[in-house]
Amino acid sequence: MEGTIRLWRWRRNPPRRRSDIAEGWLGLATGLVIALGAPLAGAATTAGTAHIMLAPGTDLNETAALVTGSAAEADAATVGHPGHDRTVVTVDWTTPDGTTRTGSTWADASTRPGDRVDVWIDDSGELRRPPVATTTAWAAGALLGASAAAGVCLLAVAASAGARNRLDIRRTAAWERAWAEAAPGWSQHA
Repeated sequence: MEGTIRLWRWRRNPPRRRSDIAEGWLGLATGLVIALGAPLAGAATTAGTAHIMLAPGTDLNETAALVTGSAAEADAATVGHPGHDRTVVTVDWTTPDGTTRTGSTWADASTRPGDRVDVWIDDSGELRRPPVATTTAWAAGALLGASAAAGVCLLAVAASAGARNRLDIRRTAAWERAWAEAAPGWSQHA
């Protein structure tokens, strides 16, 4: 369009209305929220999620445990996943203070008594789940971060659309009032 004047809402001109100025500022605010707020929300959510997921694994130690018994006979203890058959086995491990403990953990279904498996223990020597892999934590964080950024964008656009709708309602009401004042004068000359 050749006759388009950039930033016309802020220019001083007789037909400019207060609602035009408000709509200009609304567009600028929406653009800033999308350009600055969405990336910040995404980055903060990504880092926070990864930190929360990785925190429980910081005080865990990996140690070798001796398989002393198999629970493969108990059908309820065997979980079959394609390519990942796992079962609960009984293991003995040594705590950091030298105490031997016994407990149950998941292992490959092919594990037999006498085999060694790696287990994760806390500082008190109790068995714990393995920590979340760093790549898994950051991938989950990135997914949630992208969702947060998209949510900020959607909220900004929705709020802008709602505010523009209110401005349109006010402009229409002002137009109707002005028309109601001008119309009687025009109809008398007809």
